[in-house]
Amino acid sequence: MQLWPDPSQTIAGIGTSIRNGRSCVEVIESYLARIHEHDAHLQAWVIVDRDGALDTAAERHRELVAGNDRGPLHGIPVGIKDIIDVNGLPTAAGYEPWHDRIAECDAPLVARLRDAGAVIIGKTATTQFACFDPAETRNPWNEHHTPGGSSSGSAAAVASGMCLTAIGTQTGGSINRPASYCGVVGFKPTFDHVPMQGIVPVAKSLDHAGPITRCVDDAAIVFAALSGEPIQLQHDVSPRIGRLRGFFDSPMTSVIEAIDVTLPIDFDQAIQHHRTIMLAETVRAHGNLPAVSLKPGIRGLLDEGRTISDGSYRNSIDYQQQLRLRVEKEWPSVDALLMPATTGPPPDTSSTGDPRFNSPWSLLGLPAVSLPVSLDENGLPQALQLVGRAGCDQQLLSIAHRVETQLQHQCTRWQSQ
Repeated sequence: MQLWPDPSQTIAGIGTSIRNGRSCVEVIESYLARIHEHDAHLQAWVIVDRDGALDTAAERHRELVAGNDRGPLHGIPVGIKDIIDVNGLPTAAGYEPWHDRIAECDAPLVARLRDAGAVIIGKTATTQFACFDPAETRNPWNEHHTPGGSSSGSAAAVASGMCLTAIGTQTGGSINRPASYCGVVGFKPTFDHVPMQGIVPVAKSLDHAGPITRCVDDAAIVFAALSGEPIQLQHDVSPRIGRLRGFFDSPMTSVIEAIDVTLPIDFDQAIQHHRTIMLAETVRAHGNLPAVSLKPGIRGLLDEGRTISDGSYRNSIDYQQQLRLRVEKEWPSVDALLMPATTGPPPDTSSTGDPRFNSPWSLLGLPAVSLPVSLDENGLPQALQLVGRAGCDQQLLSIAHRVETQLQHQCTRWQSQ
């Protein structure tokens, strides 16, 4: 395994091989073979739709022969987190009683991926209802450490080469954190830039969907399909990056040239308001489910959420809205903010990790991308996080591409303190 992929094993690289004559069916068969080889151990997938994927791949091949190229995702294998509807497959959300709950249509983001030519291989594992109880998935770098959550299977599947991209969701840190722990790229777009219909909710005011990939260019390709926006990356940007200290202080951020900046946020207070909103809205989404079928973590979250008054919830929603306006108004004179993606290396499998470095950006709805930096002394991935202004997703991805290129050249190894 490696932090940065061979260019031939990216979406662009595989796409080039397809356009040079490689069969889409051959491509999908190679990824299905890798799933067969590794997933009994990693448990990144809950459903592999082998027949459906091969039928779609054959159709994609026929389309190319006929001169119909749907774009960069044509023939590319994709995994979908198992809280997102895929027509004809169950959407179980890690909840045993829902294992036969068959989706009758694609979620809009899945339909967009299909329209862009993607081949849906199957459903990737999630923590129960995308909350905190660990899934069975293992970290491909070390099976004794968590792959993170809640998009556990999506991150592990991409990191281990079982698909080129997988879609995750984030309410607190469920895209950026597992991507970081598994040494791949995670991109959480601006709130509401990717449609959330057809997705089992956690908290409607905080939920996001976005791609996990092996490199930033791949994330941009997938985001374009998910959002309906054209790809507009600028690879020659010279960004001004601001390093957040204090709450996010870490020697790891020194690997990138940046100036020290501040934001008008009390991060401890922001995290508390985030939790209040998440718990109250999780109760609204899942509070009527029988407790006997729930895992301990989400059962505890629901119990705590039932203690939150309507007034406390409304106060936190007001805080969220006012803070978004204030941050937009008082954004420092930089193009992106820099900080660690996680509080430390992936913990053991009893936890999915601490989301506190991610949840403020979910509360604010700002785009955030996590990038692998190096391996620590135990061979576990470490990652940085870049955050942009609301709606500036393409600009943030352009900056992330430049930082990624710099990191690849440096391959700097730093020691945790």
